Amino acid sequence: MKKAVKRLGVLLIASAMLVSLEACGAPAAQTNGEASSSSSQSQASSDGGQSSVTSSSSSSSSQTESKAESSVTNESSNASSGGAASQLTPDNINDTVMKDVSDTIDALKTEFDALTAEITTYDQYVSNKTKVESFYAKILDSTKQLCIKMRERAIEYAETVMASNEDNDDKNDDFDEIYDSIYEDAGDEIYDEIYDGILQDMYDAFYDGILSDAFDDDNLDYSEIYDEKSEAYDIWSDTHSDVYDEKSDMCSDVYDFRSDLSTQMYRDKPEKAEKVIEDFKADVEKLKGN
Repeated sequence: MKKAVKRLGVLLIASAMLVSLEACGAPAAQTNGEASSSSSQSQASSDGGQSSVTSSSSSSSSQTESKAESSVTNESSNASSGGAASQLTPDNINDTVMKDVSDTIDALKTEFDALTAEITTYDQYVSNKTKVESFYAKILDSTKQLCIKMRERAIEYAETVMASNEDNDDKNDDFDEIYDSIYEDAGDEIYDEIYDGILQDMYDAFYDGILSDAFDDDNLDYSEIYDEKSEAYDIWSDTHSDVYDEKSDMCSDVYDFRSDLSTQMYRDKPEKAEKVIEDFKADVEKLKGN
């Protein structure tokens, strides 16, 4: 009986130990699971963050490349549309200076057409005389600025020639374009289209047109018309003479500039030719009031 009770006590103790071990093991397994789950979540979070960084980096890189491509495209577009100024060469100097001249002449012709469309009678002339006088002033100023531009074109071209790899003889030959394109072609166009063109048209339209015709109107005062016509002639004549002087002075300056350059290059003294350019630059700046 005592043995049976003792055996039962041993069994109860063993059973209690087994329950205790199972009770201790369960939390351990749960902790491992939680750790595994936490590790997985952490890895997922890390992977997600890395993915986000990669995506952000990729997006930033794509935007940078897009901006770079856009910049290149814009630069290419600007270049193709004339955004970058091209150097004057023997091949393009004539076209360039003649465009300068034609742009000025076209603008003056447009304003002349508008003025003569607005003023068609003697009374309109008297009422708008200040507009006529202002246009004469504009003709003179436009001619002056154009002639300064022609001098600057001569300098620009000379600098390009001097910077080339040609020998002195070839450079000297290239300087002939200063004479041909600016002195002759541009000078002749200014004379024909402004001095002997627009100004002659102004003379015909107002002095020899509206004002002369006014003498035929018996309702107008003869002495008043005479005074208006005399005044109109004076301003026309002054502008006519001043425009000629501007054109003549420009041609003379450009001729001397080209001649001085050729002399120095003929003597194989390019350093003195450079000095000729610098001196002419200074002269042009004075003409500009600088």
